Amino acid sequence: MANLRAPAAFLAGTLAALALAEGAFRVRDDGAFPHVNFYIPDALLGVRLQPGASERISFAGNPVTSFRVNAQGYRGADWPAPTADDIVVIGDSQVFGLGVEEGETASAVLATTTGRPVLNAGVPTYGPPEYLALTKELLASRHPKTVIVVVNLANDLFERNRPNPERHALWDGWAVRKETAPSSTIPFPGRSWLMNQSHAMFALRSWWSRPDPDADAGFASEGSAADLIPYALDAKKPVQMTIPEAQIAEAVGEAASRKLHVEYELADLLPELFPDLPPDADREVEASLAHNRPGDILGMDTSFDWPRRSFALTVTPALLREGAQLRTEMEPRIAKWLEDHRTDPRAMGIQHALGDKATATLTLASLANRVADALPPTSPLTEFVAAMAKLCRENHAELVVVALPVDVQVSNAEWTKYGKDPADPKLDMSGTRVLETDLVKVASDLGVRALDATDALAAAEPGAFLNGDFHMTAKGQSALAAAIAAKLKDPAPVARARAGLPDGRSRVPTLAELVLAPDAPVAGLAEFGCSAQQLREWLYVDCPDAHGAAWAQLTSGSLETWTTSADGRLQVLTPLEQGRPLAVALVWPATGPGKAGKAANLTVTWTDGDATMALIADNTQLKRRLYPELSRDCHSRMFEPGDLDRGCLTAAEPDDHGSCDAIIACATGTRNPLPTCGPGTTNAGSGGLCYASCTTDPCTEGECVDWMGARVCL
Repeated sequence: MANLRAPAAFLAGTLAALALAEGAFRVRDDGAFPHVNFYIPDALLGVRLQPGASERISFAGNPVTSFRVNAQGYRGADWPAPTADDIVVIGDSQVFGLGVEEGETASAVLATTTGRPVLNAGVPTYGPPEYLALTKELLASRHPKTVIVVVNLANDLFERNRPNPERHALWDGWAVRKETAPSSTIPFPGRSWLMNQSHAMFALRSWWSRPDPDADAGFASEGSAADLIPYALDAKKPVQMTIPEAQIAEAVGEAASRKLHVEYELADLLPELFPDLPPDADREVEASLAHNRPGDILGMDTSFDWPRRSFALTVTPALLREGAQLRTEMEPRIAKWLEDHRTDPRAMGIQHALGDKATATLTLASLANRVADALPPTSPLTEFVAAMAKLCRENHAELVVVALPVDVQVSNAEWTKYGKDPADPKLDMSGTRVLETDLVKVASDLGVRALDATDALAAAEPGAFLNGDFHMTAKGQSALAAAIAAKLKDPAPVARARAGLPDGRSRVPTLAELVLAPDAPVAGLAEFGCSAQQLREWLYVDCPDAHGAAWAQLTSGSLETWTTSADGRLQVLTPLEQGRPLAVALVWPATGPGKAGKAANLTVTWTDGDATMALIADNTQLKRRLYPELSRDCHSRMFEPGDLDRGCLTAAEPDDHGSCDAIIACATGTRNPLPTCGPGTTNAGSGGLCYASCTTDPCTEGECVDWMGARVCL
């Protein structure tokens, strides 16, 4: 019996010691962990939140907060049945509300402010790929009226092309970096509780996983400063051209390729020419920038010595600065370097490359209104926002994009909590505001409400962000909610058509091209002494007449139908759009007493995809001409046909009436730059002229059509 007492006593003592250790660490931690530990695996999203889970959380010395997960797998109470007025807020830990109570999140405050149901669909570790997938899922299951996606500048720029399964792995309920996850684990009874709920075990694992201060802490899954370079420098892929004119397509493709090639060369030269870029003497920043990694954004509290937390606090802002510098200061820096290093053997090659880029840029500018593809936009998140806008539009939901800055972007004073000097010019973040403004512009050009939250959070300072961390406080969350509520009241912006032409459309042909084009089968031409040619989708009708001041006017059909007249000669150019009828009135007024005028309708009708074209007499069209006639000299220089019956003559300044250059440039859309469009209009059509948007209002003339990402009256 005595032999059994000793092991039993040892076991009892061990259990008592473990219980005391657990209790001590639990008291030390106030029953809280520094990060979410109730994830479950998901093949598409990497992880989801475990329904029914709850946890106390505290990090970086901030107060303890509580979390619960509803039956749907999101923070808060169970979601009610869908309504026609639902708002869904998509995002990561900022939307989730890491560091604040459930009722203090921006989603909860927004629900109170708007009186609408607001669903918090924020999940830590998620990025743009998961936002898109989650939006698709919730649109299908709940059909919300409004989707708000909050783009967290702290990490979403780095995660846009890195799905969560490539960045994180699940380890006993914790989401850890892919590179640090164990290849396998040993299952045993109670493992889930021990690894997920035991504070003593968490302390042991934190100690065991402490970083080597001299080791590199960068990981490929975290992204790099290259992710912040403009979309134009994104993947080294050829520019895709879709226009049918091989010669122009070749010229544009060659110029674009030359320009991109120089951009890559310059980007590769930066570290060689400027070894101190970005200029930050802090060892942690220098060590991390050697590998260009933003750090473990979602790491543990520094009090547990968890890897990369200290790096995250300084490296991510440093990378934002570096990305902005690469975007806005690359060439000025290199130009200054050339000035200071004229005898350097590399100088001649760099100078030649810059000249080649300048030539290519001018070539692209001269062809910009005549090619099918626009130059790439500047925000790294352009494709993501466009995909979100398309998804919401197809599901009849409105989209709102919020650009959420890092705390030190909002106020330099936030550097103090990281032990930095806010007055240090090397920590100035003002140049990184371009990342938010570019994102807002991209969204606005797509007709999407967009909010840069920087000013709203700045107004809430001090106290908009947590101590020692970039997550928002309840005050910051409330300020964000108020800014979103105000944005929801604004009318949606007009979608701006992308530069270029859609598939199946080509640039406006010149007269030299048209006169060599094949004859078009237009019935009734001989009766009026007219001829017709067709080049690609363009129909050209020429009616010379030696008598009277003829005129023409579009009755129905595409607003891209252009007419000119001089000395009785009428010319009409119109795109033949599959299934869309056309009617243009052509009038030759009476030339004197006893002389009868004549009139006709140029018509295009469609049957089973085939066009029937005819010039049919119709003297009911005889009426006064609307616009003054071009002079013989000006007409002789026309065609390049243009938009002369819809504004170029009547809207021209008095002095311009004698200037063919001004009228023709207006008519053909060949001005550089293209005309600046007023409220409610956007550049569209083959000439890049200004047409009314029909995103919200019906067309007063023309037909509402899709054009390069916009809805316009054309």
